[in-house]
Formats: sequence, C-alpha cells, structure tokens
Amino acid sequence: MGILLVVFGHAWRGVEASGLSIPPALFHAVDNAIYAFHMPLFFFLSGLVFQWSGRRGSLRSFATARATRLIWPLALWTWIFFGVKLAAGDVQNGAVSLEDFPLFPLPPFEHFWFLWALFILHLGVGAVFCALPNSAGDKGTRRLTGFVCVLSFAAIGAMPYAGPLLQPAVLHLPFFLAGIALSRSARIKVPRPVAVLSGVLALGLIWLAVPGAVRPVHAFAIVVTLCVCVAGMLQGRPGTLFALGQASLAIYVMHTIFSAGLREFLLAAGAVNVSLHLLAGTVVGLLFPWLVYRAVRGQRAQVALGL
Repeated sequence: MGILLVVFGHAWRGVEASGLSIPPALFHAVDNAIYAFHMPLFFFLSGLVFQWSGRRGSLRSFATARATRLIWPLALWTWIFFGVKLAAGDVQNGAVSLEDFPLFPLPPFEHFWFLWALFILHLGVGAVFCALPNSAGDKGTRRLTGFVCVLSFAAIGAMPYAGPLLQPAVLHLPFFLAGIALSRSARIKVPRPVAVLSGVLALGLIWLAVPGAVRPVHAFAIVVTLCVCVAGMLQGRPGTLFALGQASLAIYVMHTIFSAGLREFLLAAGAVNVSLHLLAGTVVGLLFPWLVYRAVRGQRAQVALGL
C-alpha cells in the first residue's frame, strides 16, 4: 500500500505540474493527506524488519550488505533516471542539462533521497547495536530503542538543520526507531473488530492531515493505526498487495520513468483528462517495474540492477 501511494502521489504531482486542471483545494487536500504519512510508513516498516536484517555478523559485513542493497541502486538508478530526463529534453516537467549530470549521486537526486536516508539510519543504528553487550538481548535492545524513540519524537521540532545529507534521516529517525521497538508486535494476530476500529481511526487522522503541517506524532498515529488495520483485514490473504510489496524497491526506483513517459505521450496525443492521466500513470508506474522485477528475480541481473 505504501508503494502504491508513492506512485499515485508522484502521478498526482506530475499531472498538476503539467498544467492540467485540478482544483487547487482538491490538489492540496489529496497531496497533504498522502505526504503526511506515506514516507514515515516506509521508515517504520523498515524498522520492523531491521532486527532480522541488522544483527547478522560484523558491522563491516552489515555495512557492505547495506551498501549493495541501498547505495548501488541509489547510484545506478540516479544515473539511469537522469539519462532518461536528459534524453527527453524539453518534453517533460523539469528539463535538465548535461552539466547537471550527477557523477557523484549525492546529495540524492529527487526521490532517491529515501535510499540514502535509509542507509544512514541502518548504518548508525547498526553500529550502536553492534556496540551493545550480548547480555542486552533483543528485549533490552527494543526497550532502549523505544526510550530513544520517545526522546527523538519529543526533540524533533527543536533539532537544528543537519544539512541536505543528514536532514531526511534525522526527520525520519523516530519512525525507524519506533519500528524496531515494536518489531515483535508484527507477529500479533489482530481481531477483525480491532482492525475495523483502527481503520476508522486511521481515516479520521488522515482527514485531520488534509490542511497540512502534520506533526511527527500525528504521522506516527496514522502509520500505526493503518498498519493495525491492514494486518487485521488482510491477514493470510495478502494477494496482489504482497506481490507489489516484494517489488517495492524496483517500483520505487523505476516508476517515475514509466509514469512520466506515459504522461508526456498522452499530452502529445491531446489527452487532457485528469482521471485518465492518474489511472494510467499509476498503473504503468506499478506494472512495468513489477514486470522488470519478475523478469530478473533470482538471477544475477537482479543484483546488477540493484533490485
């Protein structure tokens, strides 16, 4: 669901930037609702599985694995994405020139900031975990993480600007820590009535986010209630959503290439219907990266492409 919101959110902003007619009040309402929580959701989910991926072997081996998993796709798909924008010339919302080509892809280009921020968080928290004594155990580690998480939520508004390389990681640190602290809760079976109630609360909290300027605790409440709702409603029946989740990295790095390309094709063909652009852009942005992922899954090409 998170990656679906990412693709739709970028299609939504792309359509508006193209000059197609979306009432400003509607645009900002939908935009604020999505961007209030969809990226905190990803950091929270990453924290939920961090204990599984982050406590194996030495810090050096972990850092190498994270660089392969996050930094390589960041670099490769930044170059590919920029190359596509360069080839498109003026037929796009934001033209670029060869002088802007990011040989060194930092600070991250456009939506690739997420991979860099996640790498920083994995590396920083992984280093702390490796320094903890074995006697702390998983339970002690989660308690410590929960304590630091509460402190980070309380202090996030007072923290000075950390610069373009660190600020996104700093802003999303509380959500990542919350995922680690609550990692065992992912095993809990959620009763259907609780899931329904949580879904109602999530919708209410998202509605309150429509005016914008959402505080981190508000975003966290949306993330938790939404996760509880989905866990209860889809438990044992993940279906298509699970397939999209497996391909989420591939979709994240590729979706704008396909959805933006289709948008420019439709505009060139004279199609100006907003609903058509949103539906087609979202479907293409999900489907084509998923097909690429399925084609290379389990092969050397999957590693080479950073997927």
